[in-house]
Amino acid sequence: MYIISIYLLEKTIYTAVAHTTAVIHQMEKPHTSRRFLARTIVTTLLIAVITVSPLGSGCIGNKDSSTQEHAMKLQVTGSTTVLPIAEECACVFMKNNPGSQICVSGSGSSHGVKAAADGTINIGDASRDMLDSERASHPGLVTHAIAKDGVAIVVHPESPVNGLTMQELKSRHVGTSKEIVETMARLEDVFLTHHFAHVRCEISGDLKDVFEAIVSPLVKLVSLMDHTPGQGQFTDHTRYREYHKRIYGLNDDEIDRIVRKKSGYADELLQNMREVAEFANARGISIASHDDDSPEKVELVHSIGARISEFPITLDAARKGRELGMIISMGAPNVVLGRSTSGNLSSSEAIDAGLVDLLCSDYNPGSMLYSAFILWKRGVLTLSDAVNMITRNPAEVVGMGGTIGSIEIGERADLLVVSKRMELPIVACTIVDGRSCMRQAV
Repeated sequence: MYIISIYLLEKTIYTAVAHTTAVIHQMEKPHTSRRFLARTIVTTLLIAVITVSPLGSGCIGNKDSSTQEHAMKLQVTGSTTVLPIAEECACVFMKNNPGSQICVSGSGSSHGVKAAADGTINIGDASRDMLDSERASHPGLVTHAIAKDGVAIVVHPESPVNGLTMQELKSRHVGTSKEIVETMARLEDVFLTHHFAHVRCEISGDLKDVFEAIVSPLVKLVSLMDHTPGQGQFTDHTRYREYHKRIYGLNDDEIDRIVRKKSGYADELLQNMREVAEFANARGISIASHDDDSPEKVELVHSIGARISEFPITLDAARKGRELGMIISMGAPNVVLGRSTSGNLSSSEAIDAGLVDLLCSDYNPGSMLYSAFILWKRGVLTLSDAVNMITRNPAEVVGMGGTIGSIEIGERADLLVVSKRMELPIVACTIVDGRSCMRQAV
């Protein structure tokens, strides 16, 4: 049994909405005046896409030398909606089949299908049916429906959101950044846990909404991002197109419109970065760069006030950040998956080089706990150092050290009680301000 201090800093300002919904569902004394925005329950098909390529796995399993010869090693990834089911299945399977090793992670439905098709994993999970384009591209994949997932959209009565279209739900846009942080502030006494906002600012766009959101005291971190193709995460234009087709289902015309819009801000990028950095610095908000692709880029963002290098995509960029005294942040899903989904720098490689200070949730919040235990089990870090990467270190970076992030006299009693089940870390209890707000049998 392990007790870990909670550190909850949302990866993106939009993530806060998803967490808000989850928290409202878990309230011990639910409000009777909740409103359903979507009266029709949306049914989503959960599927598993299977490839038969034999793969080894670096994951922890139930190792029994007497049965090792017949043991099965599987890698499973894909939908985070399917993730809890896959984890439970893995635990039961390993219990019934001693010596088996099953690595389960969440990386998104599209990636699950693609990884199964590529043969890099054995089972790809998806919280939807396969797209026609996926069936055409990967005719050899075999699908198995494993469940139907009913989803209802619920908001607190004080939320300003009073109606959502299916298109808005699909785009996950339920308000401006300002509206979201204001809603978080209004519901602060309702939430079971303490929530803060990380504003990811796309500098190749309109900044009005960003400035309006940053004034909130809930905002603890601002990232300066530029996803214009040709640099950063997408130095290869072809990879940029493939990514947007795979993740967002966009066609070439839609991608062309995005590129033209971003390119229209080319002459304003540096000035936009400076303005946001100055605005955030004046309010004591930590600033991070994003997808630094060269030592020169790191020097530039450092010169305008960034003290965190978020997701450097090369070791040279990470080394330059360390040389300048910057904090290096990498993604926890990258650790769990064992690689970057974009083909850039691996978190594990950067950690092995001693160039990582903290891990963040990126696109999969559940990966943070897994990543710490994976690094410990692999002998890369002590358990204490691994847990510090997701608790103490990030809390200190955003100026909240001494309040949250560690188990110390005088700090908030925000704790996770973590147990192990078939060598997998499971949250048994969540304690906030010294009060148990969630328990589950493990």
